[in-house]
Amino acid sequence: MPIAEHIWFNTLKKEIAETFRKTYPSCTIAIEEWKGQDITNFQEELILKVKGRISEKWFYTHIKSEGEKLPRIDMLNMLSQYAGYKDWRDFTSKQTDFTKEVHENEPIIEELTTESTPISLKKDIGPETNTIRKSSYSKRWIVILSSALLLSVLLFLVFRNNNRTYHCCITDLNGQALVPNSKVEVHLLKKHESPVAIGCDNNACFEIKTSEDQIQFTINSPYYRPDTIVRGLEESYTEEQIKLKTNDYALMIHYFSTSSINDWKQRRTKLEGMISGEAKIFQVYMDGSGMELFNKTEFINKLTMPLKSLKNIEVIETRYSGNQISLLRFIQNEQTK
Repeated sequence: MPIAEHIWFNTLKKEIAETFRKTYPSCTIAIEEWKGQDITNFQEELILKVKGRISEKWFYTHIKSEGEKLPRIDMLNMLSQYAGYKDWRDFTSKQTDFTKEVHENEPIIEELTTESTPISLKKDIGPETNTIRKSSYSKRWIVILSSALLLSVLLFLVFRNNNRTYHCCITDLNGQALVPNSKVEVHLLKKHESPVAIGCDNNACFEIKTSEDQIQFTINSPYYRPDTIVRGLEESYTEEQIKLKTNDYALMIHYFSTSSINDWKQRRTKLEGMISGEAKIFQVYMDGSGMELFNKTEFINKLTMPLKSLKNIEVIETRYSGNQISLLRFIQNEQTK
């Protein structure tokens, strides 16, 4: 991407963010930091104001990261229209006009004649000499500005190459959304440091920014098997979808609590095989007042009672001994559905 086009596109992104803040004044972060709801709101803004559409992947590729090429001209036209211009050509022409105006209005600093200059020469300085002097200073300013611009570009390239963005969305093995209420916990692992929690959005997507060539993180969710992921980051932007294996027994308990199966005897038989006789089962109270301990029989009795409140059971942790559950923690919301 030519240097001028890179500067123009970055300027356009800033003007897009300013236009967006007129509708969403609470969004004060830079456009490169947008994610989740901010991106969704921006997609709706484009549909309403310029009848244009962009995908979340396109936003991450062209807005959040610095690509080597500009977006397609139709996308540049749409973004320029959103920022208040006719199209990309109108936007760039105004940027060129502004640059020329700045150069033309720059103050000209005239050289002072030294005391050693003969007085007769001072009197003979005419319009031609003044014009040459102004031209010399103009060239000097152009050299200075060009050097500053080149230095800025070099610093940008160094900074860009040292920072990488990893974007990931978590699904089940079929690529579908996770079970509702599957609280996903992601922790970034670093040497000689405690795990760092990484927040996920409503679509179980998250983002990690790092200067490292490799990252390692863990994924935990009540109804899925935990996993530890190690990824090498060779490019400035990496996007991935990770598919989790189901925690079959925990998921079965979830389905038992929400289904309307009337064959309670069959359900008890399945639960008997799933849960260890020595299992410790805890109900954690939502108000933080404590927890209640169940043995295997008590929990099976609870789960096979035809009560509406069972629909509010939510598994938060399971541990196994062999092929049976040895520890289970769950919560039960107070409101019935």
